[in-house]
Amino acid sequence: MKRGKGLVSKDFYLLDNPEYLDFKKSIMNEFEIYIRESLHIKKEYQFRMTTSWSVKYGNTDWGELHYHKNAIFSGVVYLKAPEKSGKIYFKKEIVNLFTRTFEPEFEDYNIYNSDWWHMQPEENMMLFFPSHLNHSIEMTESEEKRVCVAFNFFPTGKIGNRLTELEFL
Repeated sequence: MKRGKGLVSKDFYLLDNPEYLDFKKSIMNEFEIYIRESLHIKKEYQFRMTTSWSVKYGNTDWGELHYHKNAIFSGVVYLKAPEKSGKIYFKKEIVNLFTRTFEPEFEDYNIYNSDWWHMQPEENMMLFFPSHLNHSIEMTESEEKRVCVAFNFFPTGKIGNRLTELEFL
């Protein structure tokens, strides 16, 4: 399916196909490391991959600013990422520590104090991020296609406790 800014697969459950189950398992293993070791989410909270699709970006293709609805975490793995194939940009709506009423100047900008942050994709790089985080893809200047697989996650089971408990089936 052509979206004017890259080719998106018609299959939005791509990694549920039998030929990709090992690949999906390796992504789930990396996601488990991310949520347990980086975010320290308790083991009783479980997540499942809800959707997955592939995207190909050719010369002059780009991705508009967007976020992923109906998901808690999202991710992408770059299968092919030639030089000049476009950075991924993340845009925070509110800087982590400060609201718009107080915007100090910083000695150095980093992922924690910047409104925008970008990363240059590399082959086999995998990124996880909150689904509500707006992101876009810079226009590719490469003659080679950039190929990636994107995916979303949502919790299963009970979340919270007593007064705030919510159960996802």
